[in-house]
Amino acid sequence: MKPLLLIAALLAINGYAQTFPMLSTTTNRTVTGGVTNLALLNGTNTFSGPMRLTGVTASRVPVIDANGNLTNSTVTDTTLGYLDATSSVQTQLNNKPTVALTNLALLNGTNTFSGPMRFTGVTASRVPVIDANGNLTNSTVTDTTLGYLDATSSVQTQLNNKPTVALTNLALLNGTNQFEAAKFFTVNKIGTRLLFATNVYIPTIAVVVGDKTNNGDYENVTKLFKVTMPPLLSTSSTVVYSVSSIRTNANSVGPQYVFYVGSNTNFLANGAAGSGGSGTSVGKIVTAPNTVLFQNWNSYTNQVQGGSAVLINNASSFVDTSSSWELFMGFYVFTTAYTNHNATYSFYEVLGQ
Repeated sequence: MKPLLLIAALLAINGYAQTFPMLSTTTNRTVTGGVTNLALLNGTNTFSGPMRLTGVTASRVPVIDANGNLTNSTVTDTTLGYLDATSSVQTQLNNKPTVALTNLALLNGTNTFSGPMRFTGVTASRVPVIDANGNLTNSTVTDTTLGYLDATSSVQTQLNNKPTVALTNLALLNGTNQFEAAKFFTVNKIGTRLLFATNVYIPTIAVVVGDKTNNGDYENVTKLFKVTMPPLLSTSSTVVYSVSSIRTNANSVGPQYVFYVGSNTNFLANGAAGSGGSGTSVGKIVTAPNTVLFQNWNSYTNQVQGGSAVLINNASSFVDTSSSWELFMGFYVFTTAYTNHNATYSFYEVLGQ
């Protein structure tokens, strides 16, 4: 009977796999044999583990690679723990409201942005602006400049209510903060402008014989000044002078004054005897305002004389007053060397209309 059972067992075995796993409870024991029967490692048809893999990284989520092998992914168990959801994550995301960028203020429960908002790569104390790429950045306007817009009403409205000044009425200031006379005085009908003024003190005045002429006689008088006058503004302008003299002592008597233009031989006029300050009481001030020296006569090169000046030369001797011109002034007496002359002389242009 036993031989028959052995033969039957061998025949039965020939109908199944030829090899079987080596079952063992020994730790780290290598298992060989048919993998199709790997689940039959214990009596409940489940693998009771643990399963140990070599060549993998600890604390990573397992994944089946392209070859069908069980290995580790790059996702850590900590990251996997973030998916601690009570229901489908996608379902929860779909149920969340969509917030438009225009509603960005809804960042907290009070519907206001609690700030502050910090930016990098910007300049402090500048007014923010949206650039061409739609990025919020800084402008070149400082917060100080922005403070100048401290207006009580619309700035544009205030500007519109201000009077408009025509350019022709502006002072036309130049780079030296001075009036450009030719564009200002005549346009605005300003009648007089100061050309030159000076204070005079001469202790001794030369004695000469005869009135002055244009024969170089300026060299024989007591010279006071040579001054370059600015161009006259009109072909009808008149040059006048004013004098204020004071007698300083009993020997001080007013001298005669003499003028030349263009050169010291181009004689213009001389005052009457004693016109530089009369021999009156000591300390008395004598004034002679607005005495005509010469006048342009419809031309910058055609002048005439007037007032109390003595005419010596003709009009062809005058200089072109459309450009800078020179004026010479001196003193002289005929008989006695008068002393201690004090005076103030001022020269003006009276504009022709």
